[in-house]
Order: sequence, then structure tokens, then C-alpha cells
Amino acid sequence: MTKLETDKLKKLKAARETLAARIKQEEQKLNKVERAKDTRRKVLVGAAMLFKAENDQAFHKTMMHELGQFLTRGNDRALFGLPALPDGDDAAGAPKPHGGA
Repeated sequence: MTKLETDKLKKLKAARETLAARIKQEEQKLNKVERAKDTRRKVLVGAAMLFKAENDQAFHKTMMHELGQFLTRGNDRALFGLPALPDGDDAAGAPKPHGGA
């Protein structure tokens, strides 16, 4: 391989690395936007459900039952006045919240 061919190959590889870095940066920006949208959706759904629970006793009872099944961490359960789960039963049958919610 000639020096000219070697230099050309080096430049192409450098351009590829630069492009790969730019692609990764753009993907990270998109992921950040999607996470923000997901968080906003969760906040709005939560606000709607809390509003409905304040005005509908049957819904409040159903919501509290569902939260009792869903929430496994003591500090999360305490936010809703739910008792802590017995030791060792933190995840017994309860689905894991998505995204640490």
C-alpha cells in the first residue's frame, strides 16, 4: 500500500469515528427526550388518577388495592399510607415497576 493509500484510509477511519461519535450523541439526545416524555406521561396519568380517587370512593379503593399489589419498596408504600411488606416478601408476586417508578 502506498503512503497516499494509507493516508486516505486513515482519513476515512477518522471520519468514521467522528461520524460514529455524532450518531451516538444524537441517539443520546433522542433518548433523553423520550425519557422526559415518558416521565411527563406518568406524572399526568398519576395526577388524573389521584384527582379521580379524591372524587370517587370506589375508584380510590380499587386504586389503593392495585398500588398495594404493585409497590414493593417501603418508602414508596409509605407515600400512600400502605403498610410495609413483611421482611423477605418485598417482591412476592408483585410486578417490578418500570423505570424505577
